[in-house]
Amino acid sequence: MWSFYAQLPDTPWPAYQRQRRVDFGPSELGRQRYDLSGATSAATRARWERWERSYTGRRVDLFVRPLPVPPATDRLVVSDALVDWLRRGEAGRVRNSTWHLAR
Repeated sequence: MWSFYAQLPDTPWPAYQRQRRVDFGPSELGRQRYDLSGATSAATRARWERWERSYTGRRVDLFVRPLPVPPATDRLVVSDALVDWLRRGEAGRVRNSTWHLAR
């Protein structure tokens, strides 16, 4: 899930608040399962095993990004800022999360 907020002037965005993983809880679709045989490294396998033990339902990744708009900005301006952010990501050479979202 992605959330976007106004970037406060002269306030750096704290890196530790950019991403969190939370337990969605019981789901009618069942529990999140990981195919451990598909892990590409020992570290990935260990992470998947930890997640298997840690979550009762489905893991949800929460992402937060600031947009260059002042607080209480009209939603159309926010929409334009979001589209600009996605366009910059799509035009970039690095396949980061912005690039993937733009695609």
